[in-house]
Amino acid sequence: MSGGVGVSLQPSSHFEQNIDYNGVRFARAADGRHVYTVHIVNTQTTYQFDRHFRVRLLEQFDSSQRRLLTDLLGLYEVVPGTVFHAGYGSLYEKRRAQDPAAPGSLNDRYRTVTRGLFFKASYAKRL
Repeated sequence: MSGGVGVSLQPSSHFEQNIDYNGVRFARAADGRHVYTVHIVNTQTTYQFDRHFRVRLLEQFDSSQRRLLTDLLGLYEVVPGTVFHAGYGSLYEKRRAQDPAAPGSLNDRYRTVTRGLFFKASYAKRL
């Protein structure tokens, strides 16, 4: 069984928020007993400072992988077709606890697994 829902909010011309949820429930084929459920949440937040500069934050949570992926992107458009991008991304994972009877231990927290930083410039030549 699976299902999903999405919500988009734009309270002003500068701010936009999108949230999507998808859930899948897995059951045994033989007897229909519940095995596990996967929850995936995607969010996208965009803020447009002016017609040239905007920032966007993307986040994705996956309960089956115990992961949180985040990306922050800044875009500056000098003229249409000439754009500078700068971004930062990180991946957090929740390690499986060695001792499940010890909640709140260091193994029960999300930890940064990888990080990345990038820059990009694009130019469109007009004839």
